[in-house]
Amino acid sequence: MHQEMELDNHFGDEAFAFQPWETPFENSDIELIDVDYSEGGALIFRVRVQDSGSIYRICFEHVSAFRVLDEHGLLELWEKTKEHGGRPARTTFKVRNHLWTKECPISFAASWRRSMGAQSYE
Repeated sequence: MHQEMELDNHFGDEAFAFQPWETPFENSDIELIDVDYSEGGALIFRVRVQDSGSIYRICFEHVSAFRVLDEHGLLELWEKTKEHGGRPARTTFKVRNHLWTKECPISFAASWRRSMGAQSYE
């Protein structure tokens, strides 16, 4: 599966927002098989769809940082899901301006990228 993630400029207002990320498994239960870096530095996830057994490889070629959410971060997503009346999908979706972007020591990287006109999703 190769899919470019389109970035919408309207997320630049620093408000929390969900955005669709369409995948073949966006509403399926999945299992994370492994996470690895390629020789070129891409971050690669492999997931298995529980119902079908299909395995997908997800490759992020340009990664500044990544983090696995802890309970605190997940709680914010669940609260925002209620506030926004749902998410675009159950399993895969984009999130803009999650609390992690404000609490993480590498937030300066995201701020710098924004000042250069880039948009990123956490």
